Amino acid sequence: MFFIYLMAIEDEEERKSLEALYYKYRHQCMHMVRRYTDDKDEAEDMVQEVFVRIIKHKDEYLRLSESNFEALLVTIVKNLGIDDYRRRSRIVLASDTYEEQIISKTLPTDRKAILQDQLKSVMDEIHKYDEKTQLIMYYKSLLIPTKVIADMMEMPYKTVENKIYRVRKELKEKLNGDDFFD
Repeated sequence: MFFIYLMAIEDEEERKSLEALYYKYRHQCMHMVRRYTDDKDEAEDMVQEVFVRIIKHKDEYLRLSESNFEALLVTIVKNLGIDDYRRRSRIVLASDTYEEQIISKTLPTDRKAILQDQLKSVMDEIHKYDEKTQLIMYYKSLLIPTKVIADMMEMPYKTVENKIYRVRKELKEKLNGDDFFD
């Protein structure tokens, strides 16, 4: 796809410059993209999408210094990775639907009732936290890696990791050592 856009550029010098940038940075971009996907073909598509975005704004980006251009690549890759992850996840934020997803319909009724009570207690406690913390815990409950959550929330990794640790610790204490988290 990148090369189709590249061939559409009339100025030969710009075309060669963009092609040189592609060959210079494609492996670095591929390495960054692989943090977001394990599928090699999908990763290659994402790398090409990065360079398509660069072509669309070539007048601005070709004037950047090398270090600024590399920072731009990191930003574009991060945003593409987050967009791709969100597109694949299609997270439903309605808590009733979420509870149904967690509690399997194949469980015995008595066990299902216990789990629903435990989940309600946990959800009630989580709703007492600020909105960012609630969202972090929601993403974590969906087994989204902490690094991806940090990128999605545009927060430092350590901050997200500490919030998760503190909330889980407080929830365990408030719920009297309930084995819900283990």
